Amino acid sequence: MKAKPEAIPEGSHVHLLSHGHHIGSGIIDMWMPDGSALWIWLDHGAGKRLVHESDVVDVVLSTPILDGRFPGSLTWTATPDRPRSDL
Repeated sequence: MKAKPEAIPEGSHVHLLSHGHHIGSGIIDMWMPDGSALWIWLDHGAGKRLVHESDVVDVVLSTPILDGRFPGSLTWTATPDRPRSDL
């Protein structure tokens, strides 16, 4: 499944979850034009990371929208063919 980059705009603060565990957070720097991956600047100076649709990672918007809810439509879920062992 490919995400539309408009779903979570560049500059948004997000959390990265893998198998239900928080593995990091940061600011989306840029989406690939086809929505298959995004670059994120990790918090606390931890560098920049590429999150690809083949990664076992959910990207969840961390800032509430308007009424304080975290809409499910603003979650980008990678759909891997196989789990990655390095996460």
